[in-house]
Amino acid sequence: MRGVLAPLITSPESADSDTRRMKAGPIQLSAECTGTTVPSAKVGITRASVDQRVRCVATHALTQRDIGAWLELEGRAVEPNAHHSPCFVLPALRHLDAGTKAVVMLVERHCAGATELLGAAVVRQRLRSPVCVLPHVETYMSRHSYLGAPLLDREHAGDAAAALLRRLQALSPTSAGLVIRHLDGYGDLLFCLEHATRDAGRPLSTFGAVNRAMLIPTWADTGLTMSLRSRFAEVERCRRRMSELGHLQWSAHRGEVSEAQVDDFLRLEHLGWKAEGGTSLRSSAADEAFFRDMTARFSAAGRALFTELKLDGRAVASTANYVSGGAGFAFKVGWDRHYRKFGVGILNEAELVHQAASVCADLRFMDSGAAQGSFIDKLWPQRRKLVTAFLPTSSWGAAAWKVLEHVRLLRAVKSTNHIDAGAADAAEKPS
Repeated sequence: MRGVLAPLITSPESADSDTRRMKAGPIQLSAECTGTTVPSAKVGITRASVDQRVRCVATHALTQRDIGAWLELEGRAVEPNAHHSPCFVLPALRHLDAGTKAVVMLVERHCAGATELLGAAVVRQRLRSPVCVLPHVETYMSRHSYLGAPLLDREHAGDAAAALLRRLQALSPTSAGLVIRHLDGYGDLLFCLEHATRDAGRPLSTFGAVNRAMLIPTWADTGLTMSLRSRFAEVERCRRRMSELGHLQWSAHRGEVSEAQVDDFLRLEHLGWKAEGGTSLRSSAADEAFFRDMTARFSAAGRALFTELKLDGRAVASTANYVSGGAGFAFKVGWDRHYRKFGVGILNEAELVHQAASVCADLRFMDSGAAQGSFIDKLWPQRRKLVTAFLPTSSWGAAAWKVLEHVRLLRAVKSTNHIDAGAADAAEKPS
């Protein structure tokens, strides 16, 4: 029996391998301070006695050596995150948030005359935000970011986490703590952060859990067949109808992508409802500039992954994805609305899942970046739990957070009681 889609690929390409500042002012730039679960590699949580420092650097002051070490750290990160790569963050701060006073915190270890980067966290200060009403520091996320986890070396994650928290406490004593949005709720990074905050006597809290669609390439095709069993006939029918219009071809481009492929993606992403709502990348010069800059950087590093569905040589659907630390990260999708009734967007995504074991054989997983209820959320078969974490960096912050949690609990109980009382009243009314 054929898969969800008969293979369309004829010549796959692959590579070789808003911020408000606190009254206390922005974080000060100081020279230095001494001081469904996916299987993971060995993680170091024991704090060792090493010559370690945390440098806080403005993005414009980063050297090529700093950026190179940051890029190398991605491959060793305990929790991969393309959204915290310099390929993503630097274009975002340049084109989308030029006025943001973000600081890059670099945790470095000095040994035998050499310097090794153990952690990188881009942070900014907030008076308040939708997820925390207390003054706090948060890891940077742009309007196009789906994950906020910092990058910590998997073998020294405990050291790096403890060093970051100590430095944040010294840099911003008026902040209640550090907020990290959308990190793996069962991941090793959260495990290390829990140890670091517990050792400091101020345990972290997590909230806002969501289940995001993900793809494990080695399980993908089986999972797709199961998840689309009820829609199998519909998908096959769309494929046959598209094939009747002309030559249908699917391809994946790993490593470097061409300007033509970038242009095709932007054209397709701008054709649908996003353009009408003014949310497509091409609707904003800043957004398009960010996308081109970011994609060029990932492409130059050999870590771009675009897929295309073409009809008679013309792209009718496209996806933009990126690779970091042995994992894939979906960014955005686009399709030609003139072929919407043929489900070309779904055909393109379904073929990626169908071909994942070969196209993405070296990736542990792919994060969809999709909202719950979207068509990708229904299509990609596996799930990962994401949470937001609050890490107190002061005693007052820990105490204030406990009060807020208690207030939220009381409100939740009151709301539940109100709903129950309303249901009971309705049941007692005569019909």
